Amino acid sequence: MSASKYQQCHEELGDVIHDTAWRLMKEAATEEAALARQLGEVTKDNHPYIIVVADDAWSKGSSGV
Repeated sequence: MSASKYQQCHEELGDVIHDTAWRLMKEAATEEAALARQLGEVTKDNHPYIIVVADDAWSKGSSGV
């Protein structure tokens, strides 16, 4: 495969991956918003919100820090 053909395939595949990821994130956000509304988790302006719980953990990098 030539370098130019590889670059073309790489760009096309990148576009497909990007578009698919964006579509799935939008679908997930729509579902989360609907679930929040069902639970009454909305602001006074009727914007849905979700509660996020974090454990305050931080992964150490390979630099040994």
